[in-house]
Parts: sequence; C-alpha cells; structure tokens
Amino acid sequence: MISIGLAFQLQDDLLDTYADSDEFGKPVGGDILEGKKTFLLTNALARADEPACRSLLELLSDRTIVPAEKIARVRAIYDRLGIRELTEKAVAAYFADANLALDALEVAPDRLKPLRELTAELQGRRK
Repeated sequence: MISIGLAFQLQDDLLDTYADSDEFGKPVGGDILEGKKTFLLTNALARADEPACRSLLELLSDRTIVPAEKIARVRAIYDRLGIRELTEKAVAAYFADANLALDALEVAPDRLKPLRELTAELQGRRK
C-alpha cells in the first residue's frame, strides 16, 4: 500500500502550499519557508526555464524576505508552471493505484472495508 502513503505525502505537500490556513488548521507555506525538497519544488525546478529556476532558488535561499511575500512569490511561480495541477493528478493517480491494489487482494470484502474507508477519507482530506 505504498501508493496510499505516496498519495498522502503529496497531498500533504499540496495542502501545505495551497490550503486555506483556517481550514487546514495550521499556517500554510511552512515547506516553502523551510526550503523543503517537496514534489512541488522538484517538479517546478524541472519544468522551469533558466530565469524562473534561478528566481525560485534565490527566493528560497533569501532569508530577508517577509514570509508571506516569499510564500506568495513561490506559489506564483508554481502557478505559472502548473505545479498544483500536476500534483493533483499525481495524487489522484496514486489513489487510483491504491484502489486497484485493494481490488486485486483476495481478501473478504468486510476485511478490506477499513482500508477502503481510510483511502476514501484520505482522498477527501482538506486538513
């Protein structure tokens, strides 16, 4: 069930960048401020042209920028590169893989029910 874990992690990274902080229950943008090498960042760097890549790396290393501004500027680069949509598609694909793996198990349906419920709950996660 690696796919469930990967879907959860990518969804967590996505929520950390794009969620409503009130609904999410914590401030967003922590991964950006920490310069974490998330799926979003690595794919942005892979998709960006040289100027955008340089701008993104400079933003992440600059400790003088006000946090809210840094988050907004990095998110703007992600938006231009289609990173949110790319991540949402990857999350959906991992959840689909997880459901296919569950379908392939030769286990009584009632024994799979908790895993199916967990997968469905995680899929709809907003916080």
